[in-house]
Amino acid sequence: LLAITVSLLGKKYVIDIRDIWEEYAQQIYPTFLVKKIVSKYFRALIDANAVVVTTDSMAKYYKEKLGIDPLVIPNGTDTGIIICNKNVSRDPNLMVVLADFNTPYQNLEPLLEAITLVKNVKLLLIGSGKHLSSYLSLAEKLGVADRVKSVGHVPYNELSKYLCEASIGVVGRPFDFNPEYLYTIPTKIYDYLAAGLPVLAYGPQYSEMRKFVENNRVGIYLVEPTSREISEAVSSLIAKADDMRLHVLEVAGRYDRKTLGITLADVISKL
Repeated sequence: LLAITVSLLGKKYVIDIRDIWEEYAQQIYPTFLVKKIVSKYFRALIDANAVVVTTDSMAKYYKEKLGIDPLVIPNGTDTGIIICNKNVSRDPNLMVVLADFNTPYQNLEPLLEAITLVKNVKLLLIGSGKHLSSYLSLAEKLGVADRVKSVGHVPYNELSKYLCEASIGVVGRPFDFNPEYLYTIPTKIYDYLAAGLPVLAYGPQYSEMRKFVENNRVGIYLVEPTSREISEAVSSLIAKADDMRLHVLEVAGRYDRKTLGITLADVISKL
């Protein structure tokens, strides 16, 4: 909406796109109002002085759809805020999920089912939202509520307190062919890396998230897995997590937001 407003004012502007929200919105809310907003948003993209996206697939998507040529500046993390003491005492069996539970596409059902198959493994949920209660209810139904803990919303500058307790970070995406799930990389992955957490991710096959995890060797990506496959991956990743931490932290350093911010500032200054 801000992009639409600025474009109507006739000012120079840059649109920085973090996710392909319009695909999700049109899929969940196929109303005339949503279509009208998306139409005006696309007009604002076309008229922008520059459009910035976070992955190559997003750039290709908007180029094919609108004929624009976006710049790619990846998502990142604040390595000066999310930082773990070298002597931190981690729980070797603790997984963490950082999420906005107001959105329904976290796809944690397979993970909760996997917990029933792995002894001693625990799950920490960070975040709040209307869908959180359904995951906690499922944990109760599956008999693993004693191993699933929720701490609700945590301010960004306090995330280290919880992320540094864990051994691995988990992110799930729905097994749907949707540009939002295929072409974007959740920011939480970068935050996991900053905390020294290898990543267990799962979702559709041809995704940017898969390419990131596998190309950077920061964890395991599973394509539309069963709960059994997730449980085996959890055990495998937990076993080698300590050996991966230095590499994971090194990768996180490549995606520091201060450095990425300078790149975006250069784009703006040229206008």
